[in-house]
Amino acid sequence: MPSVKKAKILIVDDTPENVIVLAACLEKLYEIVSASNGADAITIAREQQPDLILLDILMPVQDGYEVCQVLKEDSRTSSIPVIFVTAMSSVRNEERGFGLGAVDFIHKPFSLPVVLVRIATHLRLKQHSDLLGSMVAERTADLEQAVLELRGAKDAAEAANRAKSEFLANMSHELRTPMHAILNFAALGAQKTGLVADDKIRGYFKRINTTGSGLVSLLNELLDLSKLEADKMEFLMEEADLHQIIFGVVEEFGAMLEDKGCQVCLAPVNFDCRAWFDREKIGQVVRNLLSNALKFSSSGTTIDVELGETMLSQQQVGSGLHRPGLTVTVRDQGVGIPEDELELIFDKFEQSSKTKNGAGGTGLGLAISREIIKAHGGVVKAENNVDQGAALTFTIPRASEALKGV
Repeated sequence: MPSVKKAKILIVDDTPENVIVLAACLEKLYEIVSASNGADAITIAREQQPDLILLDILMPVQDGYEVCQVLKEDSRTSSIPVIFVTAMSSVRNEERGFGLGAVDFIHKPFSLPVVLVRIATHLRLKQHSDLLGSMVAERTADLEQAVLELRGAKDAAEAANRAKSEFLANMSHELRTPMHAILNFAALGAQKTGLVADDKIRGYFKRINTTGSGLVSLLNELLDLSKLEADKMEFLMEEADLHQIIFGVVEEFGAMLEDKGCQVCLAPVNFDCRAWFDREKIGQVVRNLLSNALKFSSSGTTIDVELGETMLSQQQVGSGLHRPGLTVTVRDQGVGIPEDELELIFDKFEQSSKTKNGAGGTGLGLAISREIIKAHGGVVKAENNVDQGAALTFTIPRASEALKGV
């Protein structure tokens, strides 16, 4: 059974006989250290941190009152209880001692039982005081941590509120612009019916149809994003050939590529391109990445699409295993993306400053793509090419643990 540590008592008296007598009475119960003058007493108290000090008053150079004052003004020793041991018994002396911070007086000649009781009492009081101080410090630390967490939550809430306001402002703009166009062309058609040629009226209806289709696409994107963020989007996971999906999307872009005078180079593959994914959703991601590349591409340039094999790291897949995956990179020869915007372009309604200078778009496509890839257990990133342009890359695991039990 471990021994209980003895409390340490510092006896301060310039008369050696007094120290010897007190030490003989107390050494069986306590660890005793001593000092014969005030300077040594202060040094020992600071270095050894005794649990209690028995302090004589009448000493040369520094008397007990001066020593007590120094100890109480020092944060290292201020909590150590001081009991004056003195032959002086006037009320004035006691008032002065208590005023300096002493906890008690023991008068000479002393009674050993009284000394023992008073020492034990003040040691218990110090123990309780230390415990209370420790509890207060602990609670204070907890409170400070709680305050930090509340501040963090407040900052996060304010940031979320700002993001919501910006989102609503952007969405309002994106919805209002096509609605105004629809209403204006509808009003023109109503006013001009019978006054202008049918070709003119058909042109109004065509503009209304085109603008309305764009508006429906935006609403569909908003609905998709809200479902993805609320984990309400359903995925039809199945084994499929990713290269075939990419090839099909490139074929869809044929007319747009021809109109802009661009071409897509889909790199050949010589490996198994099968993986478990949602055909429609991954096809949507490829469309978004290819559409983004086309925005920045000038006539006569090429968009490179590469499919490769890779291993997703533990950090990427959030598990203790490396998992085989497939990586798709869409690389354009456009103006590139400012370095401080490489992550931002995947946020809702966020666009590269290059996009805002004329390339257009709502900024939802890449945000949706990130959520789709995340739902597949993969990652998406943007980076700049060494020479010119930017590259958007997504990686998905080959297998779905949830569906295949891998």
